[in-house]
Amino acid sequence: NLADDPAERPRLERMRQRLRDWILQTRDLGFLPETEAITRFQGGTPFEAAHDLDAYALTRILEAAELVGDPSALPRQVNMLADRDSAVRYWAAVGLRAQPELSEPARAALRRTLQDPSPAVRTEAAGALLASGDGQDALDVLVADLEGDRWDVALHAARTLQLVGQKARPVVGPMREKLEPLRRNPKPTYEQIYFRNALSAALERLEN
Repeated sequence: NLADDPAERPRLERMRQRLRDWILQTRDLGFLPETEAITRFQGGTPFEAAHDLDAYALTRILEAAELVGDPSALPRQVNMLADRDSAVRYWAAVGLRAQPELSEPARAALRRTLQDPSPAVRTEAAGALLASGDGQDALDVLVADLEGDRWDVALHAARTLQLVGQKARPVVGPMREKLEPLRRNPKPTYEQIYFRNALSAALERLEN
């Protein structure tokens, strides 16, 4: 891995800039979580929406995504949790989850974000809080989305519970209740299959 080699730094920066230019030129939709794409682009094709600068402010969203993994970005990420664009808020929450340690102001901002109208944002906020040791309120949000009527939202919640490992133990009961009917379903949809697999893996880890 030559990424940390000072001699290769100019080449690394050139490659990063070429990639960034390509992302912006092609209006890459990969910076939207699936739950956002489903609701944001109703009434038109994703291609059309991707080229609508108001509907998809890619430059601003990309700036938030590029901060993930940068320890010095924590204050900016906290501020971005209040951004008007839900995709910016989403990447801010993802970035805070990746921080090695969260300040109390960051935790407080994440707790407020548990009420975000965007399912993707509040799910990532819940995951960030659980990863940092904050508990029940975050689990309550994940269980509520787990039990909702949108399978894409439930899948994101299930995957988050899978990733937090033992921290999901207090909500094993609701997880089992949601999973059991799917285990008996002979013709699940693709979303239900992914959901079942994520929740099964989470429970297997907790029960072994």
